[in-house]
Amino acid sequence: MAAKSASSVVPGRSGFTLIELLIATSIMFATLSLAMFGYQLYDKQWRKNKTGVEQAYLRYKSLDLLSNAMQGIVPYLVNATDKHGFYFLGDEQGFTAITQAPVVNSQFPAVIRVFAETDKDGVSRLVYEEASLSKTWLIDAAQQLDFSERIIITQTRKPITFKYFVVPDLMTPTEFDSNDELIDRRQWLDQHDGILAGTHPDELQIDIGGFPLYATISSRAQVSAARTDVESL
Repeated sequence: MAAKSASSVVPGRSGFTLIELLIATSIMFATLSLAMFGYQLYDKQWRKNKTGVEQAYLRYKSLDLLSNAMQGIVPYLVNATDKHGFYFLGDEQGFTAITQAPVVNSQFPAVIRVFAETDKDGVSRLVYEEASLSKTWLIDAAQQLDFSERIIITQTRKPITFKYFVVPDLMTPTEFDSNDELIDRRQWLDQHDGILAGTHPDELQIDIGGFPLYATISSRAQVSAARTDVESL
């Protein structure tokens, strides 16, 4: 009886064949390869987006600091060869002025130069240079200064130009309209010399490849303070 019972048991099938194991392994590796490829694409795109965001933030921060420096420009009187005049010189490529809100050494006034330069590849850069007045007084228009700080604000393949809203010449006669209202003599000019004209811009505009950056200069009431600083030296 025992022998008959043992012979009646049919062995069951268990485990995988070698071919089934190879097929499962191939599918698993294919799935892992696709997942790794997708992750690499995602990581590359994420890094690219991160770099773009960081560059945009740095550009915005630099433009904001430049805007503050431009807003801090003051009509400052200095000595010239045979006259007094405002320390401001500007043309289509940039300007030089004195500001109370410099980018680098913000604790002291500074003379700043903001200008455009173009490299051999046609890329235009907006450059900021600063000469701190922490250890010297600005008295003479021809005074030599140490522009030790230089910052590339932004760059573009489009032109960067400058304009100045100013009374062209102090000697231009004052005119009134038919209602006895003073006619505004200010104009947008491509160049201005504060020493020769005897006037200082009220507004500045930097066109950065079609993006205009404006700054309003401090009121004329501050001119008397600047004059007092110069004459007290």
